[in-house]
Amino acid sequence: MTKNAAVIYITYSVIYITAALLLCRKNIAHHAKEAQKYRQKVQEETDAYHHGAEEGRVRAGLRDAGAHRQYRKRTFGTGEKLLENDLSGQLGVSRTPYREAVLALAERQLVHIRPKKGTYVSHIDLKLVEEVRHLRSIVETELAVMACDLLTEEDLDVLRENIAIWKMYMERKQTDKILQYDKEFHRHFYEMCDRNYWYTLLESLSPHFDRTTVLSFRCRPVNGIVSDHEELVDAIAARDRERAAETARRHMLRYTENIDTIRQAFPEYFA
Repeated sequence: MTKNAAVIYITYSVIYITAALLLCRKNIAHHAKEAQKYRQKVQEETDAYHHGAEEGRVRAGLRDAGAHRQYRKRTFGTGEKLLENDLSGQLGVSRTPYREAVLALAERQLVHIRPKKGTYVSHIDLKLVEEVRHLRSIVETELAVMACDLLTEEDLDVLRENIAIWKMYMERKQTDKILQYDKEFHRHFYEMCDRNYWYTLLESLSPHFDRTTVLSFRCRPVNGIVSDHEELVDAIAARDRERAAETARRHMLRYTENIDTIRQAFPEYFA
C-alpha cells in the first residue's frame, strides 16, 4: 500500500468511525425520546387514577388503550384489594401500564403494596394530612401577601365568580363539585401569582389531604370556609397584606380542625 493510499484509507476509516458514532448517538437519542414518550404516556394513564371524591372513596382509572382519549373508571373502597388480571382486563389496558400506574399510586401512598399478598387501597394517613396542611398554610400565607401586589381587578372578579358558583353547589350538596371549586379557588392564586410549579408540587402531595377535605364537607357546615374565601378576596382588594395573611392561615386550619368528628363519622377510612 502506497503512502497516499494509506492516508486515504485512514481518512475513510476515520470518516466511517465518525459516521458510525454519530449514527449510534442518533439511535440513542431516538430511543431516549421514545422512552420519554412512553414515560409521558404512563404518566397520563396514571393521572386517570384519581384520589377520593364522592363519599371519601378512592376513584381509580387508567386511560383506555384505544383512540379518542376515552377513560374507563371504577371506584374502589378503602382497604380493598386490587386484582391485576381482572382490572387490567376490565380497563382495557395491558399489564405494563397497569403496573406503572400502581407504582405511581404507591409513591403517592394511595395504595399499599404488600409483598406476596397484593395491592390494597390505602387508608387515610392523618400524619400526611397534617404535614400537607402545614406546608400549604406556609405557602398560601405567602401567596396571599404576594396577591395584594399582583392581582388585578379582573383577577379578583374571577375569584368572586368562583365563590358564587361554589355557593350554588353547596346548596345542592354536590360534594364532588364543592371540592372541585374549592381546589380551583386555591389554584387561581398560584397561577395569578405565577407560582404554577408550587401548585404542581403541592398537588402531588395532596391526595390524603383532599380525601379528608371531602369527608369534612360532608359532616360539618362549610360556612366558615366560604366566609374565609370572601374575606381573603376583600383583604387582597383592599391591599391589606396583614389581614390577607391572617385569613389564609386561619383558612388552612379549618380543613382539619374537626378531625376527630370526621374520624367518628367515617371510621372505615382510617386505620
